[in-house]
Amino acid sequence: MANIRLAFDPERVTIGDLVRMEEGIGSALEMRTFLEKFLVDEAGKAITGKKAIAMLNKLTVSEVLDSISSLSEMAKDEIVPPPQGGS
Repeated sequence: MANIRLAFDPERVTIGDLVRMEEGIGSALEMRTFLEKFLVDEAGKAITGKKAIAMLNKLTVSEVLDSISSLSEMAKDEIVPPPQGGS
């Protein structure tokens, strides 16, 4: 995989982003724009703009699909509360 890091940051992710993830992202441009919101450096700081686009443009289609799948799992872990014990 290309040397990128993605992180699910609840301070940057909107409900609209989650809806897009659930509905599926159609075009390559939409995929790249979507992934840019999650791209971070080694310190966890967001990478945006031309640098982000250049990095994301190096991903293969398979890597993009894997990245979106991983983000979906991160989102589930972040926003779905753990099951409550005993009722």
